[in-house]
Amino acid sequence: AEKAEATAIDEALFENEQEKTLAAAVAGLELTEDMAGNLDKLFALSPVIAAFFDNTMVMADDVAVKANRLALLKALADKASVVAVFNLLNSK
Repeated sequence: AEKAEATAIDEALFENEQEKTLAAAVAGLELTEDMAGNLDKLFALSPVIAAFFDNTMVMADDVAVKANRLALLKALADKASVVAVFNLLNSK
């Protein structure tokens, strides 16, 4: 998602409820200077994010749908970057 272009998310391209739910959650995610509170808010999104990935093929064949899904994930990553730059965490 970090390489996704900063494009507007087009709800008309959503193909399932999980995309709609994640988009609403991202839009409603208000992070502040309270880091502990921010982490709680992000962790609370875990089931929504898991459901999105369980039910959505991000790299869809349809280029517009794929770009829209990447834009949605970029929006989430951009908001989460207030807490940490998660793509820099070493998963090894």
